[in-house]
Amino acid sequence: MEFLRITQMLDKAYVATPEKVGFADETGEMSFRKAKENSLFVARAIIDKLAGKQGNIAIIMPSGMVEAVCLFGVLYSNNVFSCIDEKSPNERIEKIFSILNPIAIITDEKTKEKVDSLGFDGTVLVYEECKKTNSNIELPVIEANEETTKEP
Repeated sequence: MEFLRITQMLDKAYVATPEKVGFADETGEMSFRKAKENSLFVARAIIDKLAGKQGNIAIIMPSGMVEAVCLFGVLYSNNVFSCIDEKSPNERIEKIFSILNPIAIITDEKTKEKVDSLGFDGTVLVYEECKKTNSNIELPVIEANEETTKEP
């Protein structure tokens, strides 16, 4: 049995069927190619803005394909993600933050006002701006650990 990291699953789908619809929600569809490209834009924006700092990154936006792309971007940057419901009251999000201690937040343009109301003093990345990143920063090589490669 082969064990894969979730980023390897996207990589394999990208190579095998790049134009196949990989993500879809009520707003539209995204091919594996576009999902990987957008994920890499997010990853490079994270690495660029955080200057190598690693930790937990909160993703606060509506659930859907853009959230999934951001999740992959966080993983490609070799960080950890926590998806937080954008409809949660600020008090609840602040309690979550007190435990997670996120180093950054990724949001979208529609949810940025909500994120701004949290008073977060760390880095806030907006998905639509991440897609404009012209960075060629090299992504970290994420090695499979023994637990992801051994047979059960």
